[in-house]
Amino acid sequence: MADLMKKILLTLALALSTSFGLMAKETQTSKYAADIHGGTLGFGLQVHRHLNDNLNLRLGFNTYETDEDVDDGDLTYNGELKLFTIGALVDWHPFDSGFRVSGGLYISQNEIEVTAKTNAVGTYTIGNEEWRIGTAEVLGEAEFANVAPYVGLGWGRGVGKGRWSFLIDAGVLSQGSPDTNLDVKGNNTVDRLVNGVVVETVAINSAVFQNSIDDQRDELESDLESLEIYPVLSIGVAYRF
Repeated sequence: MADLMKKILLTLALALSTSFGLMAKETQTSKYAADIHGGTLGFGLQVHRHLNDNLNLRLGFNTYETDEDVDDGDLTYNGELKLFTIGALVDWHPFDSGFRVSGGLYISQNEIEVTAKTNAVGTYTIGNEEWRIGTAEVLGEAEFANVAPYVGLGWGRGVGKGRWSFLIDAGVLSQGSPDTNLDVKGNNTVDRLVNGVVVETVAINSAVFQNSIDDQRDELESDLESLEIYPVLSIGVAYRF
């Protein structure tokens, strides 16, 4: 994954440097613009290239991180949302106005990392069973598709008639079902409790405990399914060179 992202970033950097190189050679600099924007994909930058009266090309990236507690009914997690996308979009302006239809692809490294919290008595409800895991931690992560199609509507031309343009985007990113993992790290054994009383001590890799982990992972994955179609809203300001 890291090597893939390095190659993508290098390709984007080359594309942007080539674009700016072409800008420097042109006597009229009306075909290029850059914007700064923020929204549900995070904060980012884009370079716009005017193709003709109806079409513009955009290349850019978005990034953001935030922490938030997530409750799936059995467990409460401290969740960390990490957003990182690189996009190539085409804007089609069917009318002589700022209205546009946009589509393209994002290379995505969006993911969610979670750490479960104990309940009031220091145990965890995992797969409808009560467990005490000592100093170990219940850790999970959810990753989405590396390539995600985007379609949306918007207003504003990055390469407009004036130097400055106001941009609005509203669309959806199809980032696929989450690939979710859940594991316990830190101990070799765990205690299963019934009504607060330990009834057995088992190995972490035992079938009985792994069944509970699998059930809990499926529940977490189900809770995250709504992110398969991710809503994209953003506003920004563009400057034409």
